[in-house]
Amino acid sequence: MPLSVLELTDLDGPPKAKIDLPLVRLGDRLHFDFKLRRVHGGRTEVLAVSGEYKVIEFFTDATNGARQVVRVAATGKAPTWQAVKKDRPRQLAPARSPKVTLT
Repeated sequence: MPLSVLELTDLDGPPKAKIDLPLVRLGDRLHFDFKLRRVHGGRTEVLAVSGEYKVIEFFTDATNGARQVVRVAATGKAPTWQAVKKDRPRQLAPARSPKVTLT
């Protein structure tokens, strides 16, 4: 069976992820722990998907080789996109040398 498409309905423009899932039923509770990355408006963002989710809708998409599409909603706190700060190289302080007097 091909990978399932997982849609997180708690967010605007629901993000989708291809994931290997068994056949699910409406109301099943699933536990996830993974991260999605995206670049939005020039910023790198990460979505940490972890915790319990409930299947609110599922169907089979015959256009993609009978792929299962599963829409889930968080049972607890919904995940949010978080900005990722860029790693900046460590900057060294300017070198200091002892004062030299010229005569």
